[in-house]
Amino acid sequence: MSRLIVVSNRVATPTETKGSAGGLAVGIFGALKETGGVWFGWSGDVVIESVANQGPKLEQNGAVTFATVGLSKKDYDQYYLGFSNAELWPVFHYRNDLAVYDREEYAGYRHVNAWLAHKLIKLLEPDDIIWVHDYHLIPFAESLRSAGITNRTGFFLHIPFPSPQILLNIPPHEELVKSLCCYDVVGFQTESDELAFHDYIRRHAHGTVSGNQVEAFGRTLRTGVYRIGVFPDEIAEQAERGEARQDVMDLKQSLEERKLIMSVDRLDYSKGLVEALSRARGVSGEIAGVARQCHARADRAADAGRCRDISADSPEFGIRSGAHNGRYSGLDYTPIRYLNQRYDRWKLMSLFRERRSGLSRRCAMA
Repeated sequence: MSRLIVVSNRVATPTETKGSAGGLAVGIFGALKETGGVWFGWSGDVVIESVANQGPKLEQNGAVTFATVGLSKKDYDQYYLGFSNAELWPVFHYRNDLAVYDREEYAGYRHVNAWLAHKLIKLLEPDDIIWVHDYHLIPFAESLRSAGITNRTGFFLHIPFPSPQILLNIPPHEELVKSLCCYDVVGFQTESDELAFHDYIRRHAHGTVSGNQVEAFGRTLRTGVYRIGVFPDEIAEQAERGEARQDVMDLKQSLEERKLIMSVDRLDYSKGLVEALSRARGVSGEIAGVARQCHARADRAADAGRCRDISADSPEFGIRSGAHNGRYSGLDYTPIRYLNQRYDRWKLMSLFRERRSGLSRRCAMA
């Protein structure tokens, strides 16, 4: 029987999947809980070279095997902080003005993808199905194919795919799209993202598109739009669990019938939260709760620095929210509660149940 092999930039620990993991991790673990399989990727740790070169660390949790590796400082800087987050992230979010391209970082990006693929090959069985996630790992299937791996392999992009005229601002844009064509299936969040990929194939890769069938660079693949679902019963159970907590009850009592607007996001320029503040002219009775997460696991000095850099077009959100509160607060009312910490999922679910509306990244960008 074939196994599901999930590959993502970061693998949540078994402990994180039970409470504080982010959205991508929750979605992945939900799929793996149903089918069983292997979750492979970076542990989130930056380690010395000799440790990075060791085999994956394996940890079993029910039917799921967590297989993780550490990254060396150089690989972390080039692959993660560098090309992934300094070039791909801003361009894919239509912020070419903030993109920083460096040839060595791009070479490091491809090197880490090939290195990770080599680590995974040792764990693969012939009939495994491989499911790769997000922009960090665009060349992953190409590395597998170069090593002779023919397993069925799919890719899902968790961020927008830019229109061709935007994508052309990445110098190795053709190499990246060629790498995407090494997958058997490429999934996008929206029809617009899929259309942008098809447009590039037709206009710049001299390929053909028929429905969701793509032929380019000597490969044939399918594309599709796939939306991640949720488990309503589990969310309801988590919300009920959180409602019994004293701090949650205190927050609800402090609202005093005011409306609650919730946004749980990492704070960077793609979220539109600063713009949302500028449009919210102190509407009486509205409170926005924001849980801030910068990048992956910990606020390392370099990580935090990059977070500030990518938000350099506007002051730190905490300063903006403080200014907004200073202008619109009353003696008994503070419009924004800026929460710069991580919360367990059950606590967030209880707050989401209380909120009148939510602010999503897609809404903020629109």
